[in-house]
Amino acid sequence: MQNEAHLPHNPPTLALVTNARPTFDVPLAQSVADEALRQLTAAGFLVVGTGAELLMDEAGGHRAAAALAQTQFDLLILLQASFADSSMAVQIAQALQATGALILLWAVPDERSGGRLRLNSLCGINLAGHALTQRQIPYEYLFAPAADPQAMRKISVLLRAARAQRALQQVRLGLVGQHPAGFDTCAYNAQNLAELFGVHVEPLSLEQTLQAARDARPAERAEFLVKAGAGS
Repeated sequence: MQNEAHLPHNPPTLALVTNARPTFDVPLAQSVADEALRQLTAAGFLVVGTGAELLMDEAGGHRAAAALAQTQFDLLILLQASFADSSMAVQIAQALQATGALILLWAVPDERSGGRLRLNSLCGINLAGHALTQRQIPYEYLFAPAADPQAMRKISVLLRAARAQRALQQVRLGLVGQHPAGFDTCAYNAQNLAELFGVHVEPLSLEQTLQAARDARPAERAEFLVKAGAGS
């Protein structure tokens, strides 16, 4: 079995795409985007994508999708710097669906001033979340200002989960024998494992495995024991 310990130790990488709408407070939205990028960088994450640039039209979505298709990352953050409809979120999510990238929809709260909402960011991720759910595209969400420590903690947890998921997609499990009758808790569904985690299970005959062990040279056995011990 190959696990994350055998994968390249690259820095945690996230893709940041920020969208907004010109009918809301664009300077405030830009300051939200700039602060998010600053906090992510200060937290030690490698940030790729279009970053704090405010994307406001279909062309911007195409440009972001094209850039992300050429980049490897662990987590995709769609930052709603102000209200925008779900078009760009769907456009980018569908373009990257085959990669299995984990998506985080991030909205920021407005100050309670009693006046018109200057950002209305939460409404934007509500629309995006509903649209992605209709298309069976999973996502996580975050509703917090960039300076909130909870925001960076949640992103860190999601990054670790995304890296683990990517590692599992490279795993091949050898399964020796069959589970005993009456021990249904030991049963598994290979298709479900493949769909959920990308793990490939290769059934192995117990008799053939034991025979291969008997036929192995002493040097091969010693090498196997060293590898098995290193993974424990």
